[in-house]
Amino acid sequence: VATNVVVGSGLTGNNSSISGANNTIFGHNTGYSLDTGNNNIAVGMTVLQNLSSGSNNVAIGYTALSGVVSTDFNTAVGYSAGLLTTGTRSVYLGAYAGAYDTAGSSFYVDSYARGSQALDRAGALLYGTFNATPASQTLTINAATTISSTTASTSSVTGALIVSGGAGVAGAICSGTYFLNSVGNALTAAGTTRTD
Repeated sequence: VATNVVVGSGLTGNNSSISGANNTIFGHNTGYSLDTGNNNIAVGMTVLQNLSSGSNNVAIGYTALSGVVSTDFNTAVGYSAGLLTTGTRSVYLGAYAGAYDTAGSSFYVDSYARGSQALDRAGALLYGTFNATPASQTLTINAATTISSTTASTSSVTGALIVSGGAGVAGAICSGTYFLNSVGNALTAAGTTRTD
């Protein structure tokens, strides 16, 4: 026997009975198309509205994950977070976070409606991609970033920021009184050029 908690008007209105189990649905038209999906949590108006067979999704906030039909393992918290996603294994945090994302395996932290998937990625405070192989995961910080710490660096394995692997720098680096800037294939520091 399927055990589901369903509270609100217009809920699961497309199906007279849900064969999926362990779903918790609260809100007007939330889970409207739910049929065989399992272990979903939806709170708010029209949340997971098109979900039919997807499982293990969590959506909280007006229209969050409304585009999900049969995908699994998505989490969205915020007004219209993950609104149009059709992918799996994504996390959307904040109002409109990843609202236009359709790729799946995505991570967004945002609070603005951007207008397209490309603008979501370029404008979200944080945008990343999940992958089963950690080295293939990505994280983009779309902000000026400050790391506040009193931890001094005395070697390549101490300090407030430790980079394990290569580091690419598109601009200049300033460290105390030293300013490093790339000029062609050379590195210039306080007027002295080194190419070795």
